[in-house]
Amino acid sequence: MNELRNSLIVIGLTLRTFSIAVSECFSNAHATNVDLRSGKPVPDRTPPDQHYYRNTDVVARDLSGRWHVVSVDPVIYYPQAKECKA
Repeated sequence: MNELRNSLIVIGLTLRTFSIAVSECFSNAHATNVDLRSGKPVPDRTPPDQHYYRNTDVVARDLSGRWHVVSVDPVIYYPQAKECKA
């Protein structure tokens, strides 16, 4: 682990150890699911609270300054993600 103290190697890129967690809230309450074969709408069987969730990506810059997603945190659903349901 000592060799990773100054840099982080991810998918062949050398990234600075500084990273930022970027979270976004989603609501798919008004989305329509469709059958892949027929293209027709299918009934929504998702529990109401699971229409609201927070997704968090962790991003870091490579040595050229470009941002890359280095990890994705597990999705957190309402009511744990209270900020995502207004």
